Amino acid sequence: MRLIRQDGSICASGSTDAMGGTIQIDSSGTLVTSNGSMYSGSPVAWGCYNGKCLNGMDISACNQPGNIISTVTVTCDGLVGVDHVLNCPQEFNPPSSSLGFGGVPAGPVSASQSAYRKAESAKAAGASGSFDVIATVQAGNGSTRALCSADVPFQNGEDSASIILRSRDALNNNPACSARTVTAIARGVLPPGGSRAEDSPGGDLRLFISAPGINGSQLFPGLHTGPGQSGRSCFVVNGLGVPVLNSITITRVTLETLTGGAASGGITMTETTDLGNCTVSIPTSVGQNPTQIATALAGAFHVPGIPGPNPLCPSDKNARDITADGPSLIAVAARGLKVCVEDPGVGFAILPEELPLGSISLSHPVRVLSFVANPQTIIAGDSATLTWTTENATDVTITNVGPVALNGSITVKPPVDTVYTINALGTSGDADAFVLVRVIQAPSIAVAGIVNAASYTGGPISPGELVTIFGKGIGPATGVGLQLDPSGLVTTSLGGVRVLFDGIPAPIVYAQSTQTTVVVPYELAGKTQTQMTLEYKGRLSNSVTLPVSATSPGLFTIPGSGGQGAILNQNGSVNSSANPADKGSIVSLFGTGAGQTNPPGLDGKPATAPLPKPVASVSVKIGGMDAEILYEGAAPTLVAGVIQVNARIPAGVSSGNVPVVVTIGGTTSQDGVTVAVK
Repeated sequence: MRLIRQDGSICASGSTDAMGGTIQIDSSGTLVTSNGSMYSGSPVAWGCYNGKCLNGMDISACNQPGNIISTVTVTCDGLVGVDHVLNCPQEFNPPSSSLGFGGVPAGPVSASQSAYRKAESAKAAGASGSFDVIATVQAGNGSTRALCSADVPFQNGEDSASIILRSRDALNNNPACSARTVTAIARGVLPPGGSRAEDSPGGDLRLFISAPGINGSQLFPGLHTGPGQSGRSCFVVNGLGVPVLNSITITRVTLETLTGGAASGGITMTETTDLGNCTVSIPTSVGQNPTQIATALAGAFHVPGIPGPNPLCPSDKNARDITADGPSLIAVAARGLKVCVEDPGVGFAILPEELPLGSISLSHPVRVLSFVANPQTIIAGDSATLTWTTENATDVTITNVGPVALNGSITVKPPVDTVYTINALGTSGDADAFVLVRVIQAPSIAVAGIVNAASYTGGPISPGELVTIFGKGIGPATGVGLQLDPSGLVTTSLGGVRVLFDGIPAPIVYAQSTQTTVVVPYELAGKTQTQMTLEYKGRLSNSVTLPVSATSPGLFTIPGSGGQGAILNQNGSVNSSANPADKGSIVSLFGTGAGQTNPPGLDGKPATAPLPKPVASVSVKIGGMDAEILYEGAAPTLVAGVIQVNARIPAGVSSGNVPVVVTIGGTTSQDGVTVAVK
């Protein structure tokens, strides 16, 4: 084979092709090599490949400016075959390859990869990564170049469509891209439930670029992600080369590591050629450098055997065109490449072969990746921890704190609600974030804020009564509902709250920062007053003195109803104006404040048989008329202190919403409660 320049001179010749195979003719007369090289589904002999031409000649001899290869001849037994090299056609706004964003690789997992996955899964939900999307143009005339780039942050676990759309917007908002007529386009279908992009007609969502002012062979959206920044996600470049023009785009995958080398994990790489898909995976070990990793990956693509030891890369799907070039891998026949890194010490770039990563100027913006306070709400005198991470910063300060490390945490003890603002400053600009630490003063309660939980009226409290306490800083910001202890009783400590009556802890039904509901201990029976305090996270409130009476009944109502009692009709349905009770039927009323019971009440015990009944007498009036009582006692399954009264609606009562009053031990329930009568 001979390679002939435009001036007719021979730049390289020989019977060994650029891949080291002996050039031969098979029995059908097809040109082949001893290596069995294939391209586009057919045997191929390589005239030039990865910087070398026939017989190891350096490609520079065949690529002289103004005198490049124009003709290839092959001589065999006196017969001569001649063909012309057209080179990659140059055009304005050439076709674009595409960039995709995939998930974690499947397939076998090494022990080191498994450990890395577990470590990644244990990270906080806000963990993040980033990559540079680089708009490039591959040109057969030697002018392959980067047009512009943009930094794209993402959160681990974020869907790929959102990341692709963010990549599009990052390029389209970049002044350098606009100056070079570069426009990014997202094409494809978003996942179920996602919003369709304006320029998304169908197919998997991928990033393409358009550049009407750029002349070349193919537009190439490349990428770079530094060590530890890939977020265990896979990056995919597809549509390499322009088959209709018989052109290929030789692609370079450049590996990089932290200063100390790889951190341990693995790399998976898939090459898509006209033969199909070939996927190889290798483990990485601590301290490996990029050249060692690239050599191992290339070796995995060239493991001999038919069909070979790797079921994901059988010999009939493997173009065997991947070669190592120092810290890089060169792919000649690829129509697509997928790279997945599971080593936090390894990063990579995918770019046209003739465009080294070091030749591209990447400007990384300063970012505050996270800034949180834990806890966000504290009691006065307690402390919170501020934790932050930044990227590309040289100096970091926090208001009310001062200069701090680029990443770290610090304890603060604000006396009042305080906004902390972090400012990260770097050579490319600055970034801010803020967090609010709310400060709740010591718990504070007052007699006027302690009411019957059913009637919301104040006054004397009684044993077993559910009371609601209103105050400040008396519980957690988010309300916590009733819980049972191991013995089946309602707990006396809930959300960090305890309420004490003469030192006796009360069962807590609900706890929240401004409202807490408890059951008055039955031990108060026979007393005339009690000292009540509230404790939250170990801090005691002021003490208040409350009068105690034998009974203090109140009826529960339906919130927002204007007085409609929380009443059940005889058939178990909820009583209302739209569902009134029949005259003569039985309705169930619910309340609290009935006082001591027989058998005596047990603090926090859900009611079970035998059901306790009030020691005091109980009567009911409905519409001003005495009502027959069929049952008065504990409400089954509800916490001790909730009373149920089943009463028959008098036959002579008026229709409509009529008043209902319960009297226990001579004390009546609140006015304004009604029952709907048909």
